Order: sequence, then structure tokens, then C-alpha cells
Amino acid sequence: MWQSNLIDTTLGRTPPDLYLQGGTVVNVYSGEIYPADIAVKNGRIAYVGKDLDGAEPAGCTVIDVQGCNMLPGFIEPHGHPAQFHDTVEYTRAASQNGITAVVSDSYKLLKALGPQEFTRYIEEIKKSTPVKVYWFLRISTEYYFSSGEPLVSPEEMQELVNLPQVLGTGETTRWTDILQKEAFPLEAIRMIRAAGKRPDGHTAGAAGKKLAALAAAGISGCHESVTAEEVMERLRNGMYVTLRHSSQRPDLDNFLSILRDKKADLSRFMLTTDGSSPAFPHQDWNVAALVERLIEKGIDPLTAIRMITLNPATYYRIDHEIGSLAPGRAADIVVTEGFNLSHPRMVLIDGKVVYNREATPAENKAHFKSSPLAGISKTYFAYDWRVTADLFAVPALEGEKEGKEEKEEEEEKRGKRKKKITELKINKKGSTVRFPVIELVNSVITRRLDMTLPVTNGTVTPGGSSAGLLKIALLDMKKRCAGTGFIKGLAENIEGLASSLCCALGVIIVFGNNDEAMALATNRVLQQGGGIAVAERGGILWEIKLELPGELTLLPFEEVWRLARELEEIICRRGYSWGDFFHTMNFLPGDFLPHLRINTEGIFDVLKREIIYPSVTRPKR
Repeated sequence: MWQSNLIDTTLGRTPPDLYLQGGTVVNVYSGEIYPADIAVKNGRIAYVGKDLDGAEPAGCTVIDVQGCNMLPGFIEPHGHPAQFHDTVEYTRAASQNGITAVVSDSYKLLKALGPQEFTRYIEEIKKSTPVKVYWFLRISTEYYFSSGEPLVSPEEMQELVNLPQVLGTGETTRWTDILQKEAFPLEAIRMIRAAGKRPDGHTAGAAGKKLAALAAAGISGCHESVTAEEVMERLRNGMYVTLRHSSQRPDLDNFLSILRDKKADLSRFMLTTDGSSPAFPHQDWNVAALVERLIEKGIDPLTAIRMITLNPATYYRIDHEIGSLAPGRAADIVVTEGFNLSHPRMVLIDGKVVYNREATPAENKAHFKSSPLAGISKTYFAYDWRVTADLFAVPALEGEKEGKEEKEEEEEKRGKRKKKITELKINKKGSTVRFPVIELVNSVITRRLDMTLPVTNGTVTPGGSSAGLLKIALLDMKKRCAGTGFIKGLAENIEGLASSLCCALGVIIVFGNNDEAMALATNRVLQQGGGIAVAERGGILWEIKLELPGELTLLPFEEVWRLARELEEIICRRGYSWGDFFHTMNFLPGDFLPHLRINTEGIFDVLKREIIYPSVTRPKR
């Protein structure tokens, strides 16, 4: 047993496997920084100190860390390791910044693979990357209006909850479902709590009694605070708080006053980059850089370091395994020069060096295997579909006549607003139509802008006076149809951009001011079996192939970074000004954010929970 081996090594009866000698230990329990050596046996820490009796360094591998700090491996407590990149490549890049564990969103992969294949996948991930990958489950989807189906059944949820790599639920964006006492989210929270795991939240917009009710229902933490007052309100309700600083929401400076006055219980604070776009590694995309930023702002180094080590390990109830340099814990050790945390000299996981600044890229990469997703085909992708420009026509509808209400049992059971079926008639005689345009007000939030737009042969056009309008469409690959509309404030000069990567699967989101270019970009994405393509002047200007389930690529992280930066630069040159196009594109179909969204059936009003301007495209038989 490993306990016996650790006992013998600690007491000097047997030599350690590894001995880190001459360094300084950062102790997150005592708050001390002091000279000590670390003895490792069977991947775990046997002893931290200067008087390891009887164990001669000559009997093991010795690493000289003279003049360096040794810290616990860093933990990303709220990661999104499946953006463009695959999880293995994400962890490889993250390990170079001292990140040895990540608690990951499972949404894309669970939805793409299904519960059984996802279970096999997370077992394979353990063999593919030395970084410890844990998971949180979603209680609801990001986009479900058309189907109304939950991500998993209660029975499947229970099986997933029991997996040791699953530490809780997270990204509970539809928290109103909890307040409405809907059965599935309440049951999911009960399951998680019964398993001794964390029902983490996403309580953006919740305050007062609503926030208190979420805490009463069992929500234990939140990463969505954007002001100091929101942080304090969550603390008052007994929640843990994960402070976010990302390419989408660089909010860390908003919380400095709380950290400086030290009146709050700082053990309940964690740090996250919350899925920063791979185009923005320079904007503190890793948690180690966030700690560096806090230290530069005058925050006590031990306080900041605990936010990415001991605090998240304690929150997720795995502090007996990781989060500190103490006997019995996994030998996840980051060796740094001073507090240069994001550029460590060396990173060890389970007592093995997985990153060494002096090693070659090939040597560091050798610890990471191929993705378990390689070779798996997508069950939701329409490989044989090709589109024509007329698919992107926006119909000019006559006055909307409400038909009978659609009786959907699931909607009635949940007491939600019933979906309205509108009698569709094309306005072929009128010269204008009043149209609900999606207007961006920041990178992810929209509002409704009613505009009078020209009509030609029953089709709405932006017209010469409507500068800044682009067409937007969401294609349903299963039904082979599209919802169409217009968006303002995205950019001005995109001819055609298509992406199978967004918060929904089995769809392609398309933008542009040229129907032919939009069709060209879409067909390139379909031809490649997934990806993003920008069409201009009759050709493909830029593209990335996303061949893996979940719309991911096998490309190395460095190549993904380069391509993602190129896409941001291309879109910015064509008028995009919000700073993070990836998240704009990703969330436009997400029907949990205000106010208007594109749907495969038309323009969707989030607050009304209904299609307010339907599409008339029909599935091709």
C-alpha cells in the first residue's frame, strides 16, 4: 500500500524516489515561506523539511532547486478546456504556466458524445494528459428552445454524479428554473449534495431574495460577480466566490478593496479565467498570471496563492489530494524564481517532471498523448449537405396573426410561457417592414432595435440607409433549414463568415452582407466536416478545420493561438470593436442571455420566451 511506503520513506527506512533539494517551500497552511527539501515516494509527498533521517539523496533522483520557491500545483477551478482546442492540448499549454489540475466544463463533450461515450472519454483523458482533469456537469443546456430536451436524464445524471472525476454541477445559467421549483434542477442539486459534491452556480443577475433563495436551494458558489458589492452579497449568503478575469470580463481590479481590507473570509475566494478565448493568452489567460497581478496590486502573496491552490481544493473537497505541499498529498509541485508564477522553471505532477524550461518543446510534449477524440465521427453533423444563397433570404411578413397555442406537455408541466405559432404570410406588395434587429451592446449582450427596412420581392433587405447591418442566420443541420434576421453593431464589412462552433451543436451560425459569400463560407464548413470560414471576393480568406466532436481541432495549441489571433484581427479590420469575437459568436444563439438571440426558427426574445419574427424556410424533403 502507498501509505506503508510513505511511512517508511518519512521515517528513513527506505529512500525516496525523488528528492527536491535546496529550495524554499511556500506553505499555504501555516502562511510561511521557509527553506526545506521535499521527499517524494510513489508520486506522493512523504516529507517536507530539512532533517529527513536516513534517506540519502544518493539513493534516489535528486533535483537541485537552489534559490527557487516550491509551491503547490495551481488549480483552475472553473475551466473551459474545449474551445477551439482539445482538452489534451489545453492542459499541455496550461502546464507550462504551473497549472496541474483543472475543474472543467463538460457541456460540449457531454452533448457531443452522450453520457456513455463521455464516461469512456474521461477515463481515456487520464491516460492522455498528466494534468488532473476534473469535471462539473450542467443542469441545463445553453440552447434548448427548439427541442425542450434536458442535457441528460435524471438516471444518467445520477450515474455521472457518482464518477470520481465529477466534482459537482456548474454554469447553472437557468437559475430561474430553480426558483420556479422545477423538478430536474432541484433533483440534480439533491444528487450532488448527497454525493458530497458541489452544486456550483452561475447567478448573474440574481440579487436580494432571489440570490438568497438560490443559496437556500443549495447553490454553493458563483463566478459571475462583476462588482465588489455583488461579491459581498454572495458571501453574506454563505457562497464561495470565484473572481473572474478573462478576455471577455477583465474584472479583477473591481475586487481589490475586499482583498485589501481582509475583513471577509478570504479562504472562500478563488480565481478563474473562465474560458478566455485562445486568441488572448496575453490577457492573463491563466490563473498564475492572475496571482501575479494581485501581488503587483499589493495583495499579500500567500492570500493570492491560496486562491489557486488550497482554496479551490478545499471547496471541491479534494484538499486531501491536492492544493498543498504536505505529506500524503500528490507531488504536484511548481518550482519558480520568486513569484514569477506564470513562467515557472519546472512543473511536476505526481512526482514526474512534465515541464522544464530548459527542456526542448519535444521533450515537454512527450508527456501528453493524442486526444481520445481522434477518429470519432460526429453524430450531429450533416456532412452531405450543401446550401445555396437563397437560404439566407429574410422573409417580409405581413401583420403577425396569432394562431392557436401549441400544447407542449413539458412546457405546461413547467408552467412556462407557451410557445406561439404564427400564421406566416409573405408580404409581396409592401415596400417596407418593421423588423426587430439584434443590436449588440457589448461582446455578448444584445437589445431589440426596431428598424424600418426595405422589402424587395417579399424579402427584407438592409438597404443603403442601414449602415452597419449584417444578415445573421442559424442553420439547423438536422432539419436543413435556417432562422434568419439582421444584427447591428457586430461589424460592417464582413461578406460571409460561417462557424459550426457556438454554444449549440448541430447548427452553423452565419454572418455577412453578401448571400453568395455566406453560402460559400457555409459550404466550406460543411465540406471540412466542421470549422470556421471567412469568405470574401469569391474565395475563402481564412479558415480553421474543427473535425473533432464538440467542434474542436487536433492542432497544437500554439497553432490554434495563431489562427484565433488571425480571426480576431480579420474581424476587427472589418469593424468589430467589442474585443472578443469568439465569445460574441459563441453566445449569439444562447437563449439564456438578454435580450434578442438568433434561433433556427427565427428571432427569439429571451424575456418573452418566444419567437417574435419567424423564419419561413422549411426542411427540404
